[in-house]
Amino acid sequence: MLSFSAAELSNAAKRYGRQSKEKISVADITPENPKMEVLYQRFQQFPLRLAHGANDGDWMAFQLGIKPVIREFISTVHLERLRQRCKQHNWELVVLPAPMTENRWTGQFMKAKGKQSTKASNFFVYIGRDRKRLQAIRDIDSDLLASGYFRKWFKSSKAHRKTGELLGYPTCCIEAFCSCLEDNRKLLQRSHQRSSTFLPLLNTLSLNMFHYVCWTPCRFDCEESLRFAKQVDNHLQAIADPSYSAIQRYLSMPRLYVDDRRQILFDGTHQADGTVEYSTAYVPFQFDRAKHNMAFDWVFYAHCVSRFLQGNQFRVVGSTIEIFSNGTAIDKVVLKPRPILFPFASRW
Repeated sequence: MLSFSAAELSNAAKRYGRQSKEKISVADITPENPKMEVLYQRFQQFPLRLAHGANDGDWMAFQLGIKPVIREFISTVHLERLRQRCKQHNWELVVLPAPMTENRWTGQFMKAKGKQSTKASNFFVYIGRDRKRLQAIRDIDSDLLASGYFRKWFKSSKAHRKTGELLGYPTCCIEAFCSCLEDNRKLLQRSHQRSSTFLPLLNTLSLNMFHYVCWTPCRFDCEESLRFAKQVDNHLQAIADPSYSAIQRYLSMPRLYVDDRRQILFDGTHQADGTVEYSTAYVPFQFDRAKHNMAFDWVFYAHCVSRFLQGNQFRVVGSTIEIFSNGTAIDKVVLKPRPILFPFASRW
C-alpha cells in the first residue's frame, strides 16, 4: 500500500490551501485521525486497472502508421532499452541531451540545478521512419535549449506550430494551442466552449493515463482528432484488448476540472437538465497511482471530494456545486477558480 510522510502531508496541505484559498488543518485530515480511517481506506481503493500506460496510445498510432513521430522526454536508464527497441523494428532514433528536469506538478520543463546542470541525465528522443523529420524537430528543440528552453519554448508560437506540424497534429488543434500558450486551464476552457459534444475518445484531461490523442483537441468533437482516435480504437477492438472496457469506462467519466490535479471523476452520466447523476467520485491518484501526487490528492479528497460521496447527483452553478441525495439538496461546495464540467458521458 502506498503512503506518504507527515512532512509530505503538511506540504501538500499548504499547497492545496494556497490554491483553494482555504485554511487546511492537517490534524483533521491526517490518516491517523480515527475519523479519517474509513475514508482513507476508500481513497486507497483501485477502481479499475488499465493494461496500457500513458504513452501506449501514441505508440499504437505510430505502429499503425498514422502518427509519424514519437517524441518523449526520458532519463538515461531508459535510453539503452529504447535504442534496442528501435534497432529491432528498424526505426530511426534521434537523441538530444537535455540538462533539465520535468516539473512533476505542472509537466513543464525546468533548468537542472547543481550537478545535473552540467551533465545531461535526461534526453529528448525522437522515433520515426523519416530521419530528416526527426532531425528537424530535434533542431527546433536544440535551438530553444540553447536560448533558455523552459522560458522561450512556452512563448514561441512559431516553434509550437512547426513542431506540431512535424509531429502530425491537426492544423486546427495546433492553431488553437498556439493561441493560448502557457495556460493549460484556459486552453481547455476554450476547447470546452467550442464543443457541442464531449466525446470520450478525445478525453485528454489526464495525459499521465491512457489517451487516444496526445494533443489537446481544439474541440472535444474535433473531426480530425476523432478520425485519428477511431483508428486506434478500431485497433484495440480488433485485437480484443482485455482492458478495452476499462478504458472506455475511464474515459467516459464526467469530470469537474479545476486544474490539472484538482479533478473529480464520477461514475455516472450527464443528464439533459444539466445535472450529473453518479454512484461515486474519485480523484486522479485513484487511477494513476502517482506517488508524488498522493498526499496532495488525499488532501483534496478529504477536504472536498468526501462531500460528494454523501450524495448521488450534482449541478454546477457558477463557482458553486450543489449536491443532492435522491433529489434532496444536502450540500454546496465552492471551488476556485470556477470548475469546468466536462460531460463525457451524456445521456441525451
